[in-house]
Amino acid sequence: MLRKTSSSATEKVITAPMTEQLSSLREVLDESYHMLEMSGRRGGLRAAIASATARDVEIRRILATVLERLVGYLQASAACIHLLDPHEDVLTLKAQSGLSGIARRQLSSLDIHDPPMDRVIARRTSYFATERWPAGEPPPQLIAHLPRGLTAMLPLASRNRVIGTLMIIYRAPRFFPPSRTRFLIALGCELGRAIEDAMLIDKLRDSEARHRLLLESAGDLIYGMDLNGHTFYVSPSSKAITGYEPDEFLSGSVTPLRMCVKEDRDALKAMFRSATREGTRGTMEFRARRKDGQEVWLSATWAPLRDSAGVHRGIQGTVRDVSANKRAEEELRRRNIELAAINAVASTLTESIDPDQMLNRTIDVVLEVIAAKAGRIAVLLEDTRTLRTAVSRNIPQRVLDQIAEFELGDEWSGMVAATGESLAIEDFPSSAYVRHAHPAIVEWGLRALLSVPIRSKGRVLGVMEVVHDVPHRFTGRDLDLLSAIANQLGLALDNARLYEHMRREARDLGILHRSTSDLLPLAPLESKLRHIMRTLEEIFGYDGGWLGLVDEEGTKLVGAAGFGREVPDDTIGLELPLDPTFRNAAVLAVLERKPNVIPDPPHDPRCADQRGSVPLRGARCLANAPILSGDRIFGVLTVGRYALGAPITDRDIELLETFASHVAITIEGARLLEDARRRADQAASLCRIASSLTQTLDVQDVLDQIVADAANLFSVEIASLFLFDEAAGDLIGRAVVGLEASALDNFRIPISLSMTAREAARTLGPVLVHEPSEDGRIPERLLGRFAITSSLTVPIVLRDKLLGVLFLDHVSNIRRFSQSDIDLASRFAHQAAAAIGNARLFDQALRRAHQLAEQIEAHAQELEDTRSQLTTSQYLAWLGQLAAGLGHEIRSPLSVIKNAAYYLKTQLVDADTTIRRHLEMIQQEVAASERIIGHLLDFSRGRKLTHLPVNLRDLIESTIEQIEIPSHVTLTTHIDEDLPSIIGDSELLARVIANLTANALQAMPASGVLTIAALRGGDADRAEIRVSDTGEGIPTENLDKVFEPLFTTKSRGMGLGLPLCKMLVEAHGGAITVKSEVSRGTTFTVSLPVRTPSSPLYEPGEPTERADS
Repeated sequence: MLRKTSSSATEKVITAPMTEQLSSLREVLDESYHMLEMSGRRGGLRAAIASATARDVEIRRILATVLERLVGYLQASAACIHLLDPHEDVLTLKAQSGLSGIARRQLSSLDIHDPPMDRVIARRTSYFATERWPAGEPPPQLIAHLPRGLTAMLPLASRNRVIGTLMIIYRAPRFFPPSRTRFLIALGCELGRAIEDAMLIDKLRDSEARHRLLLESAGDLIYGMDLNGHTFYVSPSSKAITGYEPDEFLSGSVTPLRMCVKEDRDALKAMFRSATREGTRGTMEFRARRKDGQEVWLSATWAPLRDSAGVHRGIQGTVRDVSANKRAEEELRRRNIELAAINAVASTLTESIDPDQMLNRTIDVVLEVIAAKAGRIAVLLEDTRTLRTAVSRNIPQRVLDQIAEFELGDEWSGMVAATGESLAIEDFPSSAYVRHAHPAIVEWGLRALLSVPIRSKGRVLGVMEVVHDVPHRFTGRDLDLLSAIANQLGLALDNARLYEHMRREARDLGILHRSTSDLLPLAPLESKLRHIMRTLEEIFGYDGGWLGLVDEEGTKLVGAAGFGREVPDDTIGLELPLDPTFRNAAVLAVLERKPNVIPDPPHDPRCADQRGSVPLRGARCLANAPILSGDRIFGVLTVGRYALGAPITDRDIELLETFASHVAITIEGARLLEDARRRADQAASLCRIASSLTQTLDVQDVLDQIVADAANLFSVEIASLFLFDEAAGDLIGRAVVGLEASALDNFRIPISLSMTAREAARTLGPVLVHEPSEDGRIPERLLGRFAITSSLTVPIVLRDKLLGVLFLDHVSNIRRFSQSDIDLASRFAHQAAAAIGNARLFDQALRRAHQLAEQIEAHAQELEDTRSQLTTSQYLAWLGQLAAGLGHEIRSPLSVIKNAAYYLKTQLVDADTTIRRHLEMIQQEVAASERIIGHLLDFSRGRKLTHLPVNLRDLIESTIEQIEIPSHVTLTTHIDEDLPSIIGDSELLARVIANLTANALQAMPASGVLTIAALRGGDADRAEIRVSDTGEGIPTENLDKVFEPLFTTKSRGMGLGLPLCKMLVEAHGGAITVKSEVSRGTTFTVSLPVRTPSSPLYEPGEPTERADS
């Protein structure tokens, strides 16, 4: 084998001495011949030739030596070997022994088509000639030069093909026994395979010089392997890649299979087997151990090695160290896992707004990616500023009990939440935290911990932690990944909290909205439109406004309401076509379904049509907002300002668009109400009709009544009723309105002739047509008198059986049937069918109606009983939830508004009186809002009462001093001199007096007298406080409701003041009553028990739970 032992281009090839190799070959050949002939054992000859070839002996010398020893072994005169040139169909002399010079020249090239060569080559059979060649058989060059005797021609076969011939020549006649013949045939096969292998190696040797430079520069290991798995070439780079020298591969002490790790060995073995046996190409990556013991990833690529005839002789391939690629792939795989985890968390957080679902999904993904034993997520409670465990995995309950809640700065979690910095503890038992840890945590086996803060917009919302039960070194990647997930979770939790806050705020505003009477839920549409215009003028402050509604056909805008000093009366009913060519901004807003602003109407092309400026003539700035509800368009709101320098801003447009959406809901509700009323009227009509139909059981009277009621109910000109004769299949006219009664006398038609009746009978449902003139049900004599433009055919069906058909006809284009008419007709037909039935069915229907009425009454009574069973505590539970949101979320902005108003008032001392009046209005509104919030918080707080002596005179006087009494109200007080002190909470009692006084002042908006008195009660053990006014008074029907939460008759407030007073008084063991007369005034009386320090109910300074806590 030729191999490189150095990278030097001038290094000599190391070979053994030629003579020594040939001498060794001769010894082996003799033994191989003997073994082949005596025992039939093959392989020795091939091994000897392969060995000599591997030692760089030229193939000609090897073949010459083979023939030399063969001639001696067979005691022949000469022998020669011809090899086949497949491209030229000739045999070329490659080696000989004992041939003369002339014979060599004559035998140098033989045609394979000349006999007997054609027999040897084509048929792969041996040829033995005992005499001279018969005439015509031998080639001419053999006749003169071959001696007389035996000549044997043997095919040299290798892998089912002939590569040449072996010719053995004797000078004297010779007889071959069968054993010698078999030996010669086997010799041809052995020699053929050995020669082919030697030629392959020789070809590789010849090409090696051409590839030497490539091999020296290539970093890959290049190898060659024969079909027996013997490595015959290895490039010098084997040392760098595997740590083994090329000689170690060539000697067979090292093979790829031996280097391969056990887990990949079977796959590699199967690869080599497939490559050597089937000549497949392929690539495989496997793990192997270098000579120094290091495990590396190798990539082997192989291809079949074929000779010039295309015969598979071995494999040649490359081996490359792909450990770096594998490490990169592992890094990429890990990054993909991390990204997948982040994406999974992000997907969960975007798909859900439920915080519990977010937390549970996040902790599961974190534990899967970090491969930690356990973990938890703790959230920061904003009200208490403590950390509380929200979700956990694989943490025992005894440990959870110890880490359920932390103060900020306490333990490791509290420190992370307080500082906002991550914390990694790689060996917990040896850290400083173990000294302060609970024994349950230490016994659990906590060894390593990574804790990161959950942030959102610079705020810490909680802590996320993962735990290992063995010492673990957390990498920067672990920290980055956990921090990224924590940040995502923080944003999601913040959004969820914001969503919950907005949802709660919307719910609360909805409750407040429904509790007012401004929306006029039962008012007609015209009243609601007037209210909308007042809102635009008084609240939004626009100088003018117009509201146009889309008509039923959707082809034009019709003016429905307007306001403003320059809005003419003819805007009500004004029609604007919904045509894109009609240049009008209001029309454009409806068509585009989005608002627009016209900053300069006189010069804006969107107001080019003169009718476009009619609704708000003279406006300096216009805005139009479509009235939309979902994808339904109801109309447009047009508002304007007439003053210069008063533009309509983007914020104004947003508010106007929002208001327009509410207007859409209002209009839709009004129309639904009108529809409901219409349906109620129809239902009432149906009830009246049903009642009239039950007045008689005479069939004809019932039929006449049916058509009369149908004509009135549907406002049709003609109504006719035909009964169905099932036996004959005919419709028989029985009753008619709008025609002479004789028009249907004896009028009978087959049902098949009436298209509408036939379809109604088939579907058992109404059929509407607008071209009924050709229907066969109409007598020919009537066709010329009436032009029926719309017809509704209604089947009368009882228990899925057709009783008859009712025809309703319009004879003008003024009215056409609508879908509601079809629905009403179906219900009417049911009643008609019931009326046409017999008396027994009528009685059954009547009894069923009574039963339904009783059930409805029972349900109504049950609902009333249920409503009356609602207790005050249920109201308070709801109010507590309401206060929790309002108390924290509204008080802060109110304080800002209050301070801003105060600052503006101090800075604008010389400002216009209108500005100062508005500032005072802001302060008053803020104070009112704070009182409402204070009432709510009083219901939600769990404050305790403090029982101390209270002087009622001092209490009343100090409370009055804090109340601003309007100038139009006269205040009088009366306090008994010998009034004893009471035991109670002075602050809360002062609030009761303040609330009653505030109510009294509100009841006297113009003028009046406020009287506050304190005196002994009828019982010596009680004292009374009375607050009286001469105001509007309370109606008698409302006296029992004034102490109910949320009941109020005022336009402002929530109805919580008096219920609060009642509970505070009752918490002191007292009672509160009210007396009132409308237009004369109201008196509230607070009765409180008088207790002394010796009273058994008195405990100095000991607070007690309030009744509402």
